[in-house]
Amino acid sequence: MAEEKLAAGRTFLLGTVFITGMSIMAIEMSASRLVAPFFGTSLIVWTNIIGLIMMSLSAGYYIGGRLSDRRPEWPLLYKLILGSGIGMFIIPFIANPVMSYAASGTVGTFLGSLIAVVLLFIVPFTLLGMVAPFVIKLAATRIDDVGNTAGSIYALSTVGSIIGTYLPALLFVPWLGTRRTILFFATALIFIGVAGLIRGQKGKAAVSKAAAIVPLIAFALAVIGPPGDVKAIVARGRTKLLETESLYNYIQIQQRVIPMKGGKTRKRNLLVLNEGFAVHSVHDPDGPYSPFVGSVWDYFGICGIPLAGKKSGSMDVCIVGLAAGTISKQMFTVYSPSFDVKIDGVEIDPEIIRLGKEHFGMTEKGLNAVAEDGRTFLQRTKKKYDLIVTDAYRQPYIPFHLTTKEYFAAKAAHLKENGIMAINVGTLSDETELFQRIVTTVNSQFPHVYYIPVSFKGALFTNFVVIGAKRALDPVALLHPAKNDLLLKSRNKKGWSVVRGVLRKARNNWKTFTARKGVLPLTDDKAPVEFLTDWLILKYIISGKAQAAMSHELGKRAGSSKSSILKEPK
Repeated sequence: MAEEKLAAGRTFLLGTVFITGMSIMAIEMSASRLVAPFFGTSLIVWTNIIGLIMMSLSAGYYIGGRLSDRRPEWPLLYKLILGSGIGMFIIPFIANPVMSYAASGTVGTFLGSLIAVVLLFIVPFTLLGMVAPFVIKLAATRIDDVGNTAGSIYALSTVGSIIGTYLPALLFVPWLGTRRTILFFATALIFIGVAGLIRGQKGKAAVSKAAAIVPLIAFALAVIGPPGDVKAIVARGRTKLLETESLYNYIQIQQRVIPMKGGKTRKRNLLVLNEGFAVHSVHDPDGPYSPFVGSVWDYFGICGIPLAGKKSGSMDVCIVGLAAGTISKQMFTVYSPSFDVKIDGVEIDPEIIRLGKEHFGMTEKGLNAVAEDGRTFLQRTKKKYDLIVTDAYRQPYIPFHLTTKEYFAAKAAHLKENGIMAINVGTLSDETELFQRIVTTVNSQFPHVYYIPVSFKGALFTNFVVIGAKRALDPVALLHPAKNDLLLKSRNKKGWSVVRGVLRKARNNWKTFTARKGVLPLTDDKAPVEFLTDWLILKYIISGKAQAAMSHELGKRAGSSKSSILKEPK
Protein backbone atom coordinates (compact mmCIF):
# COMPACT_ATOMS: atom_id res chain seq x y z
CA MET A 1 0.00 0.00 0.00
CA ALA A 2 2.80 2.39 0.86
CA GLU A 3 4.48 1.67 -2.46
CA GLU A 4 1.20 2.38 -4.31
CA LYS A 5 0.84 5.71 -2.51
CA LEU A 6 4.44 6.55 -3.33
CA ALA A 7 3.89 5.72 -6.98
CA ALA A 8 0.70 7.81 -7.09
CA GLY A 9 2.51 10.75 -5.53
CA ARG A 10 5.33 10.40 -8.05
CA THR A 11 2.82 10.32 -10.93
CA PHE A 12 1.15 13.45 -9.58
CA LEU A 13 4.51 15.22 -9.45
CA LEU A 14 5.28 14.23 -13.05
CA GLY A 15 1.89 15.57 -14.12
CA THR A 16 2.74 18.76 -12.29
CA VAL A 17 5.95 19.35 -14.27
CA PHE A 18 4.11 18.57 -17.52
CA ILE A 19 1.47 21.23 -16.84
CA THR A 20 3.96 23.80 -15.60
CA GLY A 21 6.25 23.20 -18.58
CA MET A 22 3.31 23.60 -20.97
CA SER A 23 2.14 26.76 -19.21
CA ILE A 24 5.61 28.35 -19.26
CA MET A 25 5.88 28.16 -23.05
CA ALA A 26 2.23 28.95 -23.75
CA ILE A 27 2.35 32.12 -21.65
CA GLU A 28 5.76 33.06 -23.08
CA MET A 29 4.38 32.74 -26.63
CA SER A 30 1.33 34.76 -25.63
CA ALA A 31 3.53 37.42 -24.02
CA SER A 32 4.77 38.52 -27.44
CA ARG A 33 1.18 39.06 -28.57
CA LEU A 34 0.37 40.95 -25.38
CA VAL A 35 3.29 43.32 -25.90
CA ALA A 36 2.83 43.76 -29.70
CA PRO A 37 0.08 46.43 -29.64
CA PHE A 38 2.40 48.71 -27.66
CA PHE A 39 5.94 47.82 -28.81
CA GLY A 40 5.60 45.66 -31.92
CA THR A 41 7.16 42.26 -32.55
CA SER A 42 10.68 43.20 -33.58
CA LEU A 43 13.80 41.22 -32.75
CA ILE A 44 14.45 43.71 -29.94
CA VAL A 45 11.10 42.98 -28.31
CA TRP A 46 11.52 39.21 -28.67
CA THR A 47 14.99 39.52 -27.14
CA ASN A 48 13.55 41.21 -24.05
CA ILE A 49 10.74 38.68 -23.70
CA ILE A 50 12.91 35.59 -24.09
CA GLY A 51 15.92 37.00 -22.23
CA LEU A 52 14.02 38.24 -19.18
CA ILE A 53 11.88 35.11 -18.91
CA MET A 54 15.01 32.96 -19.09
CA MET A 55 16.59 35.14 -16.40
CA SER A 56 13.49 34.69 -14.23
CA LEU A 57 13.49 30.92 -14.70
CA SER A 58 17.22 30.76 -13.97
CA ALA A 59 16.71 32.69 -10.74
CA GLY A 60 13.84 30.36 -9.89
CA TYR A 61 15.97 27.26 -10.47
CA TYR A 62 18.64 28.60 -8.10
CA ILE A 63 16.24 29.75 -5.37
CA GLY A 64 14.11 26.62 -5.70
CA GLY A 65 17.14 24.37 -5.39
CA ARG A 66 18.25 25.99 -2.16
CA LEU A 67 14.73 26.17 -0.73
CA SER A 68 13.91 22.55 -1.56
CA ASP A 69 16.99 21.39 0.35
CA ARG A 70 15.89 23.34 3.42
CA ARG A 71 12.15 22.72 3.19
CA PRO A 72 11.35 19.71 0.97
CA GLU A 73 7.63 20.08 1.68
CA TRP A 74 4.78 19.06 -0.64
CA PRO A 75 2.46 21.94 0.40
CA LEU A 76 5.19 24.53 -0.18
CA LEU A 77 5.67 23.34 -3.77
CA TYR A 78 2.01 23.74 -4.59
CA LYS A 79 1.78 27.09 -2.82
CA LEU A 80 4.53 28.29 -5.19
CA ILE A 81 2.59 26.97 -8.20
CA LEU A 82 -0.63 28.55 -6.91
CA GLY A 83 1.19 31.84 -6.42
CA SER A 84 2.58 31.78 -9.96
CA GLY A 85 -0.88 30.95 -11.34
CA ILE A 86 -2.46 33.86 -9.49
CA GLY A 87 0.34 36.14 -10.69
CA MET A 88 -0.21 35.04 -14.29
CA PHE A 89 -3.96 35.38 -13.90
CA ILE A 90 -3.62 39.03 -12.88
CA ILE A 91 -1.48 39.96 -15.91
CA PRO A 92 -4.28 40.41 -18.52
CA PHE A 93 -6.16 42.73 -16.16
CA ILE A 94 -3.19 45.03 -15.48
CA ALA A 95 -1.39 44.74 -18.84
CA ASN A 96 -2.88 47.85 -20.45
CA PRO A 97 -2.01 50.38 -17.73
CA VAL A 98 1.43 48.80 -17.17
CA MET A 99 2.36 48.85 -20.85
CA SER A 100 0.85 52.29 -21.39
CA TYR A 101 3.11 53.50 -18.60
CA ALA A 102 6.13 51.71 -20.06
CA ALA A 103 5.40 53.12 -23.51
CA SER A 104 5.06 56.70 -22.29
CA GLY A 105 7.91 59.10 -22.69
CA THR A 106 10.84 58.65 -25.05
CA VAL A 107 12.54 55.56 -23.61
CA GLY A 108 12.21 53.73 -26.91
CA THR A 109 11.22 50.20 -27.86
CA PHE A 110 14.05 48.43 -26.07
CA LEU A 111 13.72 50.07 -22.66
CA GLY A 112 9.94 50.34 -22.86
CA SER A 113 9.38 46.66 -23.62
CA LEU A 114 12.01 45.70 -21.03
CA ILE A 115 10.18 47.65 -18.32
CA ALA A 116 6.84 46.13 -19.34
CA VAL A 117 8.14 42.54 -19.31
CA VAL A 118 9.87 43.02 -15.93
CA LEU A 119 6.75 44.48 -14.29
CA LEU A 120 4.38 41.87 -15.69
CA PHE A 121 6.25 38.57 -15.89
CA ILE A 122 9.38 38.42 -13.75
CA VAL A 123 7.72 37.38 -10.45
CA PRO A 124 5.38 34.60 -11.71
CA PHE A 125 8.07 33.12 -13.97
CA THR A 126 10.57 33.12 -11.11
CA LEU A 127 8.05 31.16 -9.04
CA LEU A 128 7.58 28.70 -11.92
CA GLY A 129 11.33 28.23 -12.18
CA MET A 130 11.34 26.95 -8.57
CA VAL A 131 9.09 24.01 -9.47
CA ALA A 132 11.61 21.69 -11.16
CA PRO A 133 14.14 21.53 -8.27
CA PHE A 134 11.30 20.93 -5.82
CA VAL A 135 9.81 18.10 -7.87
CA ILE A 136 13.21 16.41 -8.27
CA LYS A 137 13.76 16.62 -4.51
CA LEU A 138 10.31 15.19 -3.71
CA ALA A 139 10.20 12.55 -6.45
CA ALA A 140 13.68 11.08 -5.89
CA THR A 141 13.28 8.25 -3.36
CA ARG A 142 16.82 6.85 -3.53
CA ILE A 143 20.18 8.45 -4.11
CA ASP A 144 20.92 6.09 -6.98
CA ASP A 145 17.62 7.07 -8.65
CA VAL A 146 18.23 10.82 -8.82
CA GLY A 147 19.55 10.79 -12.40
CA ASN A 148 16.61 8.77 -13.73
CA THR A 149 14.13 10.94 -11.82
CA ALA A 150 15.67 14.20 -13.04
CA GLY A 151 15.75 12.90 -16.62
CA SER A 152 12.08 11.90 -16.51
CA ILE A 153 11.10 15.24 -15.02
CA TYR A 154 12.97 17.32 -17.59
CA ALA A 155 11.70 15.12 -20.44
CA LEU A 156 8.07 15.55 -19.39
CA SER A 157 8.58 19.28 -18.81
CA THR A 158 10.06 19.60 -22.29
CA VAL A 159 7.19 17.64 -23.87
CA GLY A 160 4.79 19.97 -22.09
CA SER A 161 6.76 22.97 -23.38
CA ILE A 162 6.55 21.65 -26.95
CA ILE A 163 2.76 21.33 -26.66
CA GLY A 164 2.63 24.76 -25.03
CA THR A 165 4.50 26.20 -28.01
CA TYR A 166 2.02 24.96 -30.61
CA LEU A 167 -1.29 25.28 -28.76
CA PRO A 168 -1.38 29.12 -28.61
CA ALA A 169 -0.47 29.56 -32.28
CA LEU A 170 -2.70 26.86 -33.71
CA LEU A 171 -5.67 26.91 -31.38
CA PHE A 172 -5.92 29.15 -28.36
CA VAL A 173 -4.96 32.63 -29.66
CA PRO A 174 -7.15 32.35 -32.81
CA TRP A 175 -9.99 30.88 -30.71
CA LEU A 176 -9.78 32.73 -27.40
CA GLY A 177 -7.47 35.70 -28.06
CA THR A 178 -4.23 36.52 -26.26
CA ARG A 179 -5.60 37.55 -22.89
CA ARG A 180 -7.95 34.61 -22.55
CA THR A 181 -5.10 32.30 -23.57
CA ILE A 182 -2.99 33.61 -20.70
CA LEU A 183 -5.99 33.28 -18.37
CA PHE A 184 -6.58 29.69 -19.49
CA PHE A 185 -3.05 28.52 -18.73
CA ALA A 186 -2.98 30.58 -15.53
CA THR A 187 -6.12 28.68 -14.58
CA ALA A 188 -4.30 25.41 -15.27
CA LEU A 189 -1.57 26.47 -12.83
CA ILE A 190 -4.16 27.48 -10.24
CA PHE A 191 -5.89 24.13 -10.69
CA ILE A 192 -2.74 22.06 -10.21
CA GLY A 193 -1.76 24.25 -7.24
CA VAL A 194 -5.12 23.77 -5.53
CA ALA A 195 -5.20 20.06 -6.39
CA GLY A 196 -1.76 19.60 -4.85
CA LEU A 197 -2.79 21.39 -1.66
CA ILE A 198 -6.00 19.32 -1.40
CA ARG A 199 -3.96 16.17 -1.81
CA GLY A 200 -1.95 17.15 1.25
CA GLN A 201 -4.98 17.93 3.43
CA LYS A 202 -6.66 14.59 4.05
CA GLY A 203 -9.70 14.62 6.23
CA LYS A 204 -10.31 18.34 5.78
CA ALA A 205 -13.33 17.97 3.54
CA ALA A 206 -14.61 21.50 4.01
CA VAL A 207 -11.27 23.00 3.08
CA SER A 208 -10.99 20.71 0.09
CA LYS A 209 -14.44 21.60 -1.22
CA ALA A 210 -13.82 25.31 -0.76
CA ALA A 211 -10.46 25.07 -2.46
CA ALA A 212 -11.96 23.12 -5.37
CA ILE A 213 -14.17 26.12 -6.19
CA VAL A 214 -11.12 28.32 -6.89
CA PRO A 215 -10.24 26.76 -10.26
CA LEU A 216 -13.89 26.86 -11.29
CA ILE A 217 -14.07 30.58 -10.59
CA ALA A 218 -10.76 31.12 -12.39
CA PHE A 219 -11.95 29.16 -15.41
CA ALA A 220 -15.16 31.16 -15.57
CA LEU A 221 -13.19 34.38 -15.51
CA ALA A 222 -10.86 32.99 -18.18
CA VAL A 223 -13.83 32.33 -20.45
CA ILE A 224 -15.33 35.73 -19.77
CA GLY A 225 -11.96 37.40 -20.07
CA PRO A 226 -10.81 40.82 -18.94
CA PRO A 227 -13.35 43.48 -19.78
CA GLY A 228 -12.77 46.34 -22.20
CA ASP A 229 -10.74 46.89 -25.32
CA VAL A 230 -7.18 45.72 -25.75
CA LYS A 231 -5.97 49.18 -26.65
CA ALA A 232 -7.77 52.48 -26.63
CA ILE A 233 -7.64 54.84 -29.59
CA VAL A 234 -5.23 57.68 -28.94
CA ALA A 235 -5.83 59.80 -32.05
CA ARG A 236 -8.52 62.46 -31.88
CA GLY A 237 -11.59 62.18 -34.00
CA ARG A 238 -11.46 58.41 -34.48
CA THR A 239 -13.69 55.62 -33.28
CA LYS A 240 -12.98 51.91 -33.21
CA LEU A 241 -14.90 50.00 -35.84
CA LEU A 242 -13.27 46.63 -35.19
CA GLU A 243 -10.58 45.06 -33.04
CA THR A 244 -9.20 41.56 -33.53
CA GLU A 245 -6.11 39.38 -33.41
CA SER A 246 -4.69 37.15 -36.09
CA LEU A 247 -1.75 34.79 -36.07
CA TYR A 248 0.41 37.67 -37.32
CA ASN A 249 -1.03 40.94 -36.01
CA TYR A 250 -3.10 42.81 -33.49
CA ILE A 251 -5.54 44.63 -35.78
CA GLN A 252 -7.71 47.70 -35.39
CA ILE A 253 -9.99 49.22 -37.98
CA GLN A 254 -10.53 52.80 -36.95
CA GLN A 255 -13.04 55.15 -38.49
CA ARG A 256 -13.13 58.89 -38.84
CA VAL A 257 -16.35 60.72 -39.72
CA ILE A 258 -15.46 63.71 -41.90
CA PRO A 259 -17.94 66.62 -42.34
CA MET A 260 -18.81 67.69 -45.88
CA LYS A 261 -20.75 70.53 -47.46
CA GLY A 262 -24.48 70.67 -46.90
CA GLY A 263 -24.27 69.03 -43.49
CA LYS A 264 -23.34 65.67 -45.00
CA THR A 265 -20.55 63.41 -43.75
CA ARG A 266 -18.31 60.71 -45.15
CA LYS A 267 -16.61 57.79 -43.45
CA ARG A 268 -12.92 57.00 -43.73
CA ASN A 269 -11.66 53.57 -42.59
CA LEU A 270 -8.08 53.22 -41.35
CA LEU A 271 -6.11 50.00 -40.88
CA VAL A 272 -3.89 50.20 -37.78
CA LEU A 273 -1.64 47.30 -36.76
CA ASN A 274 0.22 46.28 -33.60
CA GLU A 275 1.83 49.23 -31.81
CA GLY A 276 -0.12 51.72 -33.91
CA PHE A 277 2.78 53.80 -35.18
CA ALA A 278 1.29 54.05 -38.63
CA VAL A 279 -1.82 53.76 -40.73
CA HIS A 280 -1.32 50.85 -43.13
CA SER A 281 -4.34 51.31 -45.42
CA VAL A 282 -7.03 53.91 -46.01
CA HIS A 283 -10.45 53.58 -47.59
CA ASP A 284 -12.28 56.84 -48.27
CA PRO A 285 -14.60 56.07 -51.20
CA ASP A 286 -16.49 59.38 -51.01
CA GLY A 287 -13.37 61.51 -50.61
CA PRO A 288 -12.80 64.22 -53.23
CA TYR A 289 -9.58 62.61 -54.48
CA SER A 290 -10.28 58.94 -53.78
CA PRO A 291 -8.46 56.59 -53.94
CA PHE A 292 -5.53 59.00 -53.55
CA VAL A 293 -5.08 59.89 -49.90
CA GLY A 294 -2.19 62.35 -49.64
CA SER A 295 0.46 59.87 -48.49
CA VAL A 296 3.49 57.99 -49.80
CA TRP A 297 1.16 55.42 -51.38
CA ASP A 298 0.21 57.98 -54.02
CA TYR A 299 3.76 57.82 -55.35
CA PHE A 300 3.56 54.07 -55.73
CA GLY A 301 0.26 54.54 -57.51
CA ILE A 302 1.97 56.43 -60.35
CA CYS A 303 5.42 54.85 -60.46
CA GLY A 304 4.70 51.91 -62.74
CA ILE A 305 3.90 52.30 -66.40
CA PRO A 306 4.95 55.94 -66.80
CA LEU A 307 8.37 55.08 -65.44
CA ALA A 308 8.68 52.04 -67.65
CA GLY A 309 7.59 54.05 -70.67
CA LYS A 310 5.03 51.50 -71.73
CA LYS A 311 2.33 52.65 -74.13
CA SER A 312 -0.41 50.02 -74.08
CA GLY A 313 -1.28 46.37 -73.54
CA SER A 314 -1.22 44.49 -70.29
CA MET A 315 0.24 45.55 -67.01
CA ASP A 316 1.32 42.84 -64.61
CA VAL A 317 2.06 44.03 -61.07
CA CYS A 318 3.20 42.34 -57.89
CA ILE A 319 2.68 44.22 -54.60
CA VAL A 320 4.57 42.80 -51.62
CA GLY A 321 2.76 44.19 -48.59
CA LEU A 322 -0.73 44.56 -50.00
CA ALA A 323 -2.33 45.32 -46.60
CA ALA A 324 -5.95 46.33 -47.31
CA GLY A 325 -5.34 47.41 -50.89
CA THR A 326 -4.71 51.16 -50.99
CA ILE A 327 -1.87 50.95 -53.55
CA SER A 328 -3.65 48.41 -55.72
CA LYS A 329 -6.78 50.57 -55.85
CA GLN A 330 -4.69 53.57 -56.95
CA MET A 331 -3.01 51.56 -59.71
CA PHE A 332 -6.33 50.38 -61.09
CA THR A 333 -7.51 53.99 -61.11
CA VAL A 334 -4.45 55.32 -62.97
CA TYR A 335 -3.86 52.52 -65.45
CA SER A 336 -7.32 51.12 -66.21
CA PRO A 337 -8.99 51.00 -68.70
CA SER A 338 -6.00 52.04 -70.81
CA PHE A 339 -4.31 48.81 -69.76
CA ASP A 340 -5.41 45.36 -68.80
CA VAL A 341 -4.17 45.55 -65.22
CA LYS A 342 -3.50 42.33 -63.31
CA ILE A 343 -2.19 42.63 -59.76
CA ASP A 344 -0.87 39.87 -57.50
CA GLY A 345 -1.16 41.44 -54.06
CA VAL A 346 0.86 39.50 -51.49
CA GLU A 347 -0.10 39.94 -47.85
CA ILE A 348 1.22 37.56 -45.21
CA ASP A 349 -1.86 37.91 -42.97
CA PRO A 350 -5.04 36.29 -44.38
CA GLU A 351 -7.15 38.11 -41.78
CA ILE A 352 -6.06 41.47 -43.23
CA ILE A 353 -7.07 40.28 -46.69
CA ARG A 354 -10.49 39.29 -45.36
CA LEU A 355 -10.95 42.64 -43.62
CA GLY A 356 -9.72 44.45 -46.72
CA LYS A 357 -12.53 42.89 -48.74
CA GLU A 358 -15.13 43.66 -46.06
CA HIS A 359 -14.14 47.16 -44.96
CA PHE A 360 -11.77 48.62 -47.58
CA GLY A 361 -13.48 47.87 -50.89
CA MET A 362 -10.72 45.47 -51.95
CA THR A 363 -12.90 43.72 -54.52
CA GLU A 364 -11.35 44.62 -57.89
CA LYS A 365 -11.63 41.84 -60.50
CA GLY A 366 -8.01 42.18 -61.55
CA LEU A 367 -6.68 41.76 -58.00
CA ASN A 368 -5.41 38.38 -56.88
CA ALA A 369 -4.84 38.64 -53.13
CA VAL A 370 -2.37 36.00 -51.94
CA ALA A 371 -1.91 35.16 -48.24
CA GLU A 372 1.82 34.42 -48.20
CA ASP A 373 5.18 35.89 -47.31
CA GLY A 374 6.26 38.13 -50.19
CA ARG A 375 9.66 36.59 -50.67
CA THR A 376 8.28 33.06 -50.53
CA PHE A 377 5.76 34.03 -53.20
CA LEU A 378 8.47 35.35 -55.52
CA GLN A 379 10.48 32.17 -55.05
CA ARG A 380 7.44 30.05 -55.85
CA THR A 381 5.83 31.90 -58.75
CA LYS A 382 6.96 31.58 -62.37
CA LYS A 383 5.31 34.84 -63.47
CA LYS A 384 7.16 37.93 -64.61
CA TYR A 385 5.98 41.45 -63.95
CA ASP A 386 6.20 44.97 -65.30
CA LEU A 387 6.39 46.31 -61.77
CA ILE A 388 7.18 44.81 -58.35
CA VAL A 389 6.42 47.06 -55.37
CA THR A 390 7.45 46.42 -51.76
CA ASP A 391 5.78 48.27 -48.88
CA ALA A 392 5.85 45.72 -46.09
CA TYR A 393 6.63 47.55 -42.86
CA ARG A 394 6.12 46.31 -39.34
CA GLN A 395 6.65 49.84 -38.09
CA PRO A 396 9.20 51.16 -37.82
CA TYR A 397 11.07 48.20 -39.34
CA ILE A 398 11.28 46.69 -42.79
CA PRO A 399 11.42 42.89 -42.44
CA PHE A 400 15.11 42.16 -42.90
CA HIS A 401 14.59 39.40 -45.48
CA LEU A 402 12.93 41.99 -47.76
CA THR A 403 16.04 44.19 -47.80
CA THR A 404 18.79 41.77 -48.84
CA LYS A 405 20.75 41.19 -52.03
CA GLU A 406 19.07 37.81 -52.41
CA TYR A 407 15.61 39.36 -52.26
CA PHE A 408 16.37 42.00 -54.87
CA ALA A 409 17.93 39.31 -57.06
CA ALA A 410 14.59 37.46 -56.88
CA LYS A 411 12.85 40.70 -57.88
CA ALA A 412 15.16 41.19 -60.84
CA ALA A 413 14.59 37.60 -61.97
CA HIS A 414 10.80 38.12 -62.00
CA LEU A 415 10.78 41.40 -63.95
CA LYS A 416 10.10 41.69 -67.66
CA GLU A 417 12.76 43.21 -69.90
CA ASN A 418 11.74 46.81 -69.22
CA GLY A 419 10.27 46.17 -65.79
CA ILE A 420 11.12 48.15 -62.68
CA MET A 421 10.94 47.64 -58.94
CA ALA A 422 10.08 50.06 -56.17
CA ILE A 423 10.44 49.85 -52.41
CA ASN A 424 9.43 52.15 -49.57
CA VAL A 425 12.36 52.98 -47.28
CA GLY A 426 11.53 54.97 -44.14
CA THR A 427 14.45 56.72 -42.46
CA LEU A 428 15.52 60.13 -41.17
CA SER A 429 17.45 61.17 -44.28
CA ASP A 430 19.28 59.79 -47.32
CA GLU A 431 22.54 60.21 -45.39
CA THR A 432 21.74 57.55 -42.80
CA GLU A 433 23.53 54.22 -42.84
CA LEU A 434 20.16 52.45 -43.07
CA PHE A 435 19.25 54.24 -46.30
CA GLN A 436 22.70 53.90 -47.83
CA ARG A 437 22.93 50.18 -47.16
CA ILE A 438 19.43 49.34 -48.43
CA VAL A 439 19.83 51.39 -51.60
CA THR A 440 23.37 50.06 -52.15
CA THR A 441 21.82 46.60 -51.95
CA VAL A 442 19.25 47.55 -54.60
CA ASN A 443 22.08 48.89 -56.74
CA SER A 444 23.88 45.53 -56.50
CA GLN A 445 21.09 44.00 -58.62
CA PHE A 446 19.85 46.98 -60.64
CA PRO A 447 22.31 49.15 -62.60
CA HIS A 448 20.07 52.21 -62.46
CA VAL A 449 18.69 53.32 -59.09
CA TYR A 450 16.65 56.44 -58.31
CA TYR A 451 14.80 57.72 -55.29
CA ILE A 452 12.10 60.25 -54.43
CA PRO A 453 11.93 61.69 -50.89
CA VAL A 454 8.40 62.02 -49.54
CA SER A 455 8.04 63.87 -46.24
CA PHE A 456 5.05 65.03 -44.20
CA LYS A 457 4.90 67.70 -41.53
CA GLY A 458 5.19 66.27 -38.05
CA ALA A 459 6.29 62.78 -39.16
CA LEU A 460 9.43 61.35 -37.61
CA PHE A 461 10.66 59.55 -40.71
CA THR A 462 10.96 60.60 -44.33
CA ASN A 463 9.77 57.97 -46.78
CA PHE A 464 11.92 57.34 -49.84
CA VAL A 465 10.41 55.68 -52.89
CA VAL A 466 13.45 53.81 -54.20
CA ILE A 467 13.26 52.71 -57.84
CA GLY A 468 15.47 50.10 -59.46
CA ALA A 469 15.58 49.63 -63.25
CA LYS A 470 17.58 47.67 -65.80
CA ARG A 471 17.75 50.70 -68.09
CA ALA A 472 18.11 54.44 -67.55
CA LEU A 473 14.91 56.41 -66.89
CA ASP A 474 14.20 60.03 -67.81
CA PRO A 475 11.84 61.51 -65.22
CA VAL A 476 10.97 64.61 -67.27
CA ALA A 477 9.89 62.61 -70.31
CA LEU A 478 8.11 59.92 -68.36
CA LEU A 479 6.41 61.93 -65.63
CA HIS A 480 5.17 64.94 -67.59
CA PRO A 481 1.42 64.62 -68.26
CA ALA A 482 1.67 66.30 -71.68
CA LYS A 483 4.38 63.88 -72.85
CA ASN A 484 2.85 60.57 -71.78
CA ASP A 485 -0.05 58.97 -73.61
CA LEU A 486 -1.25 57.10 -70.56
CA LEU A 487 -1.41 60.21 -68.44
CA LEU A 488 -3.23 62.10 -71.19
CA LYS A 489 -5.91 59.38 -71.17
CA SER A 490 -6.17 59.48 -67.38
CA ARG A 491 -6.44 63.24 -66.87
CA ASN A 492 -10.23 63.30 -66.63
CA LYS A 493 -10.43 60.65 -63.91
CA LYS A 494 -11.39 61.36 -60.33
CA GLY A 495 -8.34 62.28 -58.32
CA TRP A 496 -6.42 63.59 -61.34
CA SER A 497 -5.46 66.79 -59.51
CA VAL A 498 -3.67 64.66 -56.89
CA VAL A 499 -1.95 62.62 -59.60
CA ARG A 500 -0.79 65.81 -61.32
CA GLY A 501 0.61 67.16 -58.05
CA VAL A 502 2.36 63.88 -57.28
CA LEU A 503 3.89 63.79 -60.76
CA ARG A 504 5.16 67.36 -60.36
CA LYS A 505 6.72 66.62 -56.96
CA ALA A 506 8.22 63.38 -58.25
CA ARG A 507 9.87 65.21 -61.17
CA ASN A 508 11.18 67.97 -58.96
CA ASN A 509 12.51 65.69 -56.22
CA TRP A 510 13.82 62.88 -58.43
CA LYS A 511 17.38 61.90 -57.50
CA THR A 512 19.86 59.49 -58.99
CA PHE A 513 21.64 57.24 -56.52
CA THR A 514 25.42 57.10 -56.62
CA ALA A 515 27.04 54.24 -54.74
CA ARG A 516 29.59 55.13 -52.07
CA LYS A 517 32.81 53.30 -51.37
CA GLY A 518 32.88 51.17 -48.28
CA VAL A 519 29.11 50.74 -47.98
CA LEU A 520 28.34 47.03 -47.94
CA PRO A 521 25.11 45.54 -49.29
CA LEU A 522 22.80 43.64 -46.97
CA THR A 523 22.67 39.88 -47.28
CA ASP A 524 20.57 37.07 -45.86
CA ASP A 525 23.49 36.27 -43.59
CA LYS A 526 23.92 39.83 -42.32
CA ALA A 527 21.15 42.38 -42.49
CA PRO A 528 21.04 44.36 -39.19
CA VAL A 529 18.00 46.40 -40.23
CA GLU A 530 16.44 46.55 -36.78
CA PHE A 531 19.73 47.56 -35.16
CA LEU A 532 20.29 50.32 -37.73
CA THR A 533 16.71 51.58 -37.26
CA ASP A 534 16.95 51.61 -33.48
CA TRP A 535 20.36 53.27 -33.60
CA LEU A 536 19.25 56.15 -35.80
CA ILE A 537 16.15 56.72 -33.64
CA LEU A 538 18.34 56.74 -30.52
CA LYS A 539 20.75 59.25 -32.09
CA TYR A 540 17.79 61.39 -33.09
CA ILE A 541 16.45 61.39 -29.54
CA ILE A 542 19.88 62.12 -28.02
CA SER A 543 20.40 65.01 -30.40
CA GLY A 544 17.35 66.76 -28.96
CA LYS A 545 15.65 67.04 -32.34
CA ALA A 546 12.91 64.68 -31.24
CA GLN A 547 11.41 67.20 -28.81
CA ALA A 548 9.82 69.40 -31.47
CA ALA A 549 8.41 66.42 -33.35
CA MET A 550 7.11 64.94 -30.13
CA SER A 551 5.44 68.18 -29.09
CA HIS A 552 3.77 68.45 -32.47
CA GLU A 553 2.51 64.92 -32.23
CA LEU A 554 1.21 65.39 -28.69
CA GLY A 555 -1.03 68.11 -30.02
CA LYS A 556 -2.49 65.66 -32.51
CA ARG A 557 -2.81 62.52 -30.40
CA ALA A 558 -4.68 62.64 -27.12
CA GLY A 559 -3.03 60.65 -24.37
CA SER A 560 0.00 59.45 -26.34
CA SER A 561 3.60 60.62 -26.52
CA LYS A 562 4.57 58.57 -29.56
CA SER A 563 5.40 60.08 -32.91
CA SER A 564 3.86 58.62 -36.03
CA ILE A 565 6.11 57.18 -38.69
CA LEU A 566 3.51 57.86 -41.36
CA LYS A 567 0.93 60.50 -40.63
CA GLU A 568 -2.71 59.76 -41.30
CA PRO A 569 -3.46 60.80 -44.85
CA LYS A 570 -5.64 63.82 -45.37
